[in-house]
Amino acid sequence: MKIRIWLLKLLLIASVIAIGAFGIGLIPSFPGVMVRDYQWPVAAWAFTLGAAVAVVSYWLAAFIAWHLLDCITANAAFTQRAVTLIIRLKWAVGAMALGLLVCLPQWYRMADHDDAPGVMVIGLGFFCHSGHCLAVPGDPAAAVDHGAGLQNRKRHDGVRRPAMIEINLDLMLKKNAT
Repeated sequence: MKIRIWLLKLLLIASVIAIGAFGIGLIPSFPGVMVRDYQWPVAAWAFTLGAAVAVVSYWLAAFIAWHLLDCITANAAFTQRAVTLIIRLKWAVGAMALGLLVCLPQWYRMADHDDAPGVMVIGLGFFCHSGHCLAVPGDPAAAVDHGAGLQNRKRHDGVRRPAMIEINLDLMLKKNAT
């Protein structure tokens, strides 16, 4: 388990470095190139600001994910701290999605100018992929109560089982009893 956590942390560091190189190296040159090529300064600056917001939000999400991995390593996955980190991670991903949403007018302008509708699909893919984490139903705070119930929940034979397995066993026992 710890090897997997270290691998995830290593991949997190590598992704932060890659996104950082993109953010520091390319984003400052976006407005000049896009205004020159597509003659729409408002969309070019919106694209630049949206990309910068997405990069900063990604760094924040990576920082939060690092702390969440620390919680998992400490076997504190169902604590209030972990749920708070998940909620903060959801907000960071939401900010990243909004930053990428601001970039869509420039993606449309590039697709229209170059007569390449696939460019718009790529831009929508960035937005939809970053925003799919926002559509998670349910209350994350309920996981704390559920997790606390899992830690102390025992069946009549004294064996600890996860709640879903326990529910399924109870249903099977009720079906067999009737």
